[in-house]
Amino acid sequence: MLMDNLFFQDPKDHNEFTVFQDEAGCKVSNYFYHGFLFIDNRFGREILDSLINIKKDEGNRYTEVHFVYIKASSNEEYGYKTRIALKWLNLASEWLVNRKLRFYVLGINKNNLGNFWNNNWRYEKNIYLRFFELGLKASISWFGNDKKLVKPLRASHLFYEYGKYNDDRRDKVIWLSKFNFGNLLTNQNIQSIFSDEKKQQKQNSLLSEFSNLDQLTDLMLGVSKYSFIKVNPKHVGKQECIDRFIDIIEKFNNQKIAFNTNDGFYKNFSFSFFPKNRINKKDFLKKNTNYYIKSKDNFYCDRLTYRQQLAKNQNLTFNF
Repeated sequence: MLMDNLFFQDPKDHNEFTVFQDEAGCKVSNYFYHGFLFIDNRFGREILDSLINIKKDEGNRYTEVHFVYIKASSNEEYGYKTRIALKWLNLASEWLVNRKLRFYVLGINKNNLGNFWNNNWRYEKNIYLRFFELGLKASISWFGNDKKLVKPLRASHLFYEYGKYNDDRRDKVIWLSKFNFGNLLTNQNIQSIFSDEKKQQKQNSLLSEFSNLDQLTDLMLGVSKYSFIKVNPKHVGKQECIDRFIDIIEKFNNQKIAFNTNDGFYKNFSFSFFPKNRINKKDFLKKNTNYYIKSKDNFYCDRLTYRQQLAKNQNLTFNF
């Protein structure tokens, strides 16, 4: 069974991870995000069972946990979706420290990036696919260089939520696999998946439980995205989720401490933004992916969260 291949094999030559990808746009800040969740296959069954059991405990086994669905409840401070999300985030924090999963966020600053492409695709599609490619390669490269890994990292499977650009994303991964990507993924191991478990059961029942891992990817990316903008005060559930994860996020968007090799989250969680400065067409189109991964000038991680922005403004007021 496919589940056995994912979570119960122990390859002799590699430490295998299953990768889940999700994306999110932000009209408020004009940023676009890709998130890549790496599940260590040795702990995949444990992680999946824990997520599902939390839903069972809340009496909502098949509910979808997406950050956008988390809002205030009229009857209490927040509802069952928020309770599930908070428990999931608590576990995610533990799993990050225990190196059972890893999370990579690439935020695209569209304010500094023009429409440089010479094809007929829409700007949004060009942005999506270019940085899907870059984020996947950068995340595997970054986590793969972890000196604490006993065996080399290998991405055994890649899942992305069923939707637009399915074939284009698949083509990108296949193309990457042919060029200095270590043949980490094969065609049959690149698959779209529904975030709705019941829909996924109808399409491929063997993968239906994996919808929960897709939802976890969405939740962690949503918390990351909303940490940088003001949240509707009525959405106390969203804010509670952000507050639960904000210390991790602020640790890794600080240039001075993000690369502390002694930190428990180092090489397990990563935040990167691009580009720091306005980039012109020649610099963008004439360079390959490796150039952008290694380009320190245009990648940055020192972007203030909304909480940090407020604190900075208050300090400026006090100083005045």
